[in-house]
Amino acid sequence: MLSVRRWYPWMGILPFACSDPVELARAVDPLRSEGIRIALDDFGAPGGSITALVELQPDVVKVDRALVRGIADSIKKQRLFEHLMGFMDGGTWLIAEGVESEDDCDALRRIGVPYSQGYLWSPPQPLHLLKPPQTS
Repeated sequence: MLSVRRWYPWMGILPFACSDPVELARAVDPLRSEGIRIALDDFGAPGGSITALVELQPDVVKVDRALVRGIADSIKKQRLFEHLMGFMDGGTWLIAEGVESEDDCDALRRIGVPYSQGYLWSPPQPLHLLKPPQTS
């Protein structure tokens, strides 16, 4: 069974939802020609797969908070993010989930991770309370 969250024009794929990433990649590929962009959510969560990252070639990779929390004090986590940044090409967004401390945020910035989300920025909000992004 495939578990998919869809936000047009995005399709989010949970890595533990597919037992065969190669088959999933074949199924998802035609959607790209329709303008759908692929996001791999919760990468690094228990049950996730590096094969899903390699085979799907997602446009966005959201790294699970288990690999983010404490990154400031973990050389192993820092090295993992450095390798992920090297693996991604310029067209792939890398998003660190669960950023809760300035130290972790600073470590992610030093590595070059361009996006993050978490309680450091804001607790979850109902959609009607969100403000549109400010443009300069």
